[in-house]
Amino acid sequence: MSSSVRLPSTTRTVAEKLPWPKTLAEQAQAVRAALAAAGPVDVATLAKNSRGTKMDRIEDILKTLARLGQARGLADNRYVALGVPITCFGSFPMHG
Repeated sequence: MSSSVRLPSTTRTVAEKLPWPKTLAEQAQAVRAALAAAGPVDVATLAKNSRGTKMDRIEDILKTLARLGQARGLADNRYVALGVPITCFGSFPMHG
């Protein structure tokens, strides 16, 4: 497992799309970090910036992050990050 996850940016062109992480933990970390970097964003926008993902997978992760207090769903079907930013120390996510 890699020690860091490259993050999907909401400003990437089609040629710059990043591959979707393989593990669920890396996927959640990438979605959380992209959400924190982008501000309020919808599922489709997050999905457009990564190769090999499905919108329903991103939506499931966003809902999970919301239940864990890491994100909040807005009335217009966008999500915003909440809480302390996640940083990586080795392969273990750390709050700090």
